[in-house]
This record gives sequence, structure tokens and C-alpha cells, in this order.
Amino acid sequence: MFNESFYPSPSEVIRLLTENINVNYQTKILEPSAGKGDIADYLIGSYNKKESIQVIEKEPELCSILTDKGYMVVGYDFLTFETHTEYDLIIMNPPFSEGAKHLIKAIRLAEAQSYNECTISCIINAETLKNPFSNERKELETLLNKHHATITYHDNLFVSAERKTNVETAVVQLTVSTTQQKVADNFSAIKNTIDELGEQEALTTSLSTILQSQELQERINDIDGLVKRYNYHVELIKRLFESKRSL
Repeated sequence: MFNESFYPSPSEVIRLLTENINVNYQTKILEPSAGKGDIADYLIGSYNKKESIQVIEKEPELCSILTDKGYMVVGYDFLTFETHTEYDLIIMNPPFSEGAKHLIKAIRLAEAQSYNECTISCIINAETLKNPFSNERKELETLLNKHHATITYHDNLFVSAERKTNVETAVVQLTVSTTQQKVADNFSAIKNTIDELGEQEALTTSLSTILQSQELQERINDIDGLVKRYNYHVELIKRLFESKRSL
């Protein structure tokens, strides 16, 4: 028997998760908490090819089902998952009890990407958004506002599902720009302010307006991420060179 947090995605949930997203055969997709692969199966049948979809699943029995279907299982615990792969889409039905954690993790992964703009489509317990009493839920609220997420609330999506529950749910969709695009946008905003208002005064005004302390830290994090990716690829090249030289 699967664990108590496993609620397979019924067809209406899958329809809502794939609504308003741009998917084609080139789209690189990650499905955390993939379960039996119901969402992945739908994407393959409607839009995609199996090689473009990577999945994560904690439950060993469910992992076996995914492997038998031919999916690439790239991890077992999404909350500790780290990768240099850049995804176009992260689509997920995470455990209701950990919806905030999983959605924050997805957003942070997308924010770390250098080149690919990433769309996130997720269904979570509506209470997670309607009652942001914890620091974790407040962090999620801040991130959703930052990335202009769209949220729709739904009743009874799981009342006739394989595992039933009458919990109210929320479908959350957002698009996270690349690190390069965010840096470029900030530079452009500063430059436009300087052009409009003049030289030294404009520089002071634009920096103080646009690069508030929190945003400044985000820029530092962006740069740090780019440096780490550069160092990682340099190390790979060194290893390749050493391996060839030893032949």
C-alpha cells in the first residue's frame, strides 16, 4: 500500500495543471512527486516525448512503476534535490501536508537557472495560501507575489479520485525569468532612470529605489549562482582533459 500522502492526480486536476502552459516536444519537464506517472503519461500522450520528462519519487514501489514505464528517475527526495539541468516546466501534485515546502523548492530551482525561463504549475491545499500563519507560508506568499503567480481555487477535485478527499485545493501557475534576464532587466531599469532624470542624482535615486536591501541580496545570490555554475563547468572540462591525457 502506498503512503498516506499519496493522492494520484485525477483527469480534471491534470487538465487544470496543463491549462495555459506552453508545451511541445522540445520542452524539458520535471515532475516531482510523480507517483505512478499520471501527469507524465498525459503529457506524453498529448504534447511530448518520454525523453524530455524527468521524474522524482520517494516511494520505492512507485519508483519501480515509473522505471517500468521508461521514465528517467533523477531523484528520490525533491526537497534535497540539486541539479545543473535547466527545465522549461516543473509540474507537480506534491503531498498536501508539504505543499509550501515543495512549491518554494520549485521556485528556488527555477530562480537558479541561467538560461531557461521556467514555468511552474502546481496544485496544493488551499489552506496553505489562505492561512499564511507560518514563516514558511509567508515566504511562499512573498515568492508568489514576486513572480506574479495566478491562483485559482477549486472544490471537490478529489472526491471521485482514486484516493478521495474533499479538501479545497489551489492551482498555482507562475513563470520565473532567467538569472540573465533578471540582471538585464535591472540594468535596463537603472539606465532608463538615469536617462530620464540626469546623471549623479539619477544614479543615487535609481539605485536606492531599485536595489533595496532585499533585492540587492537577490542580485548577489544571482551572481553567486553564475559563479558556481562557471566553476562547475570548468571542473568538468579539467576532468575530461585529465582522463584523455591518461589514456
